[in-house]
Amino acid sequence: MIGAIQHSAPLGALLCQKVARAMDVILHIGAHRTGTTSFQQYLDRNGAALRDHRIAHWGPKRTRGGLFAGLMIKPVNVGAQAARRAHRSSGLIKTNISDLRRTGQGHLIISDENTIGSIRHNLAQSALYPDLLPRLLRLRAGLATNLTRIVLTVRSYSSYWSSALAYSARAGGRVATPDMLDRLVTQPRRWRSIVHDVRLAFPSAEIVVCPFEQFAGRSDALLRAALGGQVMGGDFAADDRWHNPSPSADQLRAILADRGQDPSAIAGGSGRWVPFDDPQRAAMADQYASDIDWLRGGADGIAHYIETPFDHIRTEHIRPTRDEVTGRCLPDGAAGAGGQIYGKQRYLV
Repeated sequence: MIGAIQHSAPLGALLCQKVARAMDVILHIGAHRTGTTSFQQYLDRNGAALRDHRIAHWGPKRTRGGLFAGLMIKPVNVGAQAARRAHRSSGLIKTNISDLRRTGQGHLIISDENTIGSIRHNLAQSALYPDLLPRLLRLRAGLATNLTRIVLTVRSYSSYWSSALAYSARAGGRVATPDMLDRLVTQPRRWRSIVHDVRLAFPSAEIVVCPFEQFAGRSDALLRAALGGQVMGGDFAADDRWHNPSPSADQLRAILADRGQDPSAIAGGSGRWVPFDDPQRAAMADQYASDIDWLRGGADGIAHYIETPFDHIRTEHIRPTRDEVTGRCLPDGAAGAGGQIYGKQRYLV
């Protein structure tokens, strides 16, 4: 297991003794807009190297291709037919896990952010994954007896909701109104609420939390965190491309104009679109800081926080972290108020 990492702890203190298991099953639940697509692409691209280390992985192509049928739906839509599909899927999941175990696999990584909900539903309810607990409870029949670890990546609220709103607007959703922005700022669910729901659903699984601000563009480090700190040799292909990035403000204006809508609804400059005003962003920065303090303080013993990516992995790619609100460079390991800039490349995921 990975111990809770304090902000001042050295990188080398990230590892501690791990309980040996025949096969670890790891569930990566996102959240959305925290580099999930990039991580899944990284796993796909390094499939051969992962197999060399006895690591199997299921991404959205597998989970949404029928294996999780009846499991990743809104609780209000659960009826008799969905319950039958869910029962069948739970049996298939257990059978597939047993088959992997028999073939000598050491790890299975399941990565699909839609297991916890959707951006559309979050915005419609103006809440952070309001149906998380019943969604996770539907997965228990197939995973509970096998699940070793759950990995969650958190992100500053202004950055998370801005990215979600931009993604939604590009997909045809309405542009946020002032009332909607206010509701997102004042909605009561926090990342610590997500952690508590995960613990309720899977009380025996280890929960690992990583901050997007430090792990953006570091799929290699997120993989190591998911594996409980395991150090792997061999060649793993890095990838600095953007996967599923948020559209910029200019791109959103062009999209609205093409639809015959008013492009002036997207206020601000030409770069990253942040619809919240300064007081709203300050309020959300305080909320996120409270979450990070809770995680650094041990998260009431229910989660392990890995604040800084592991030191020996691609250290040449680490760039100074810049606070998106103030523009100031931050000390190593400090969490800014939102998305970061690494060198000349801005990660708009």
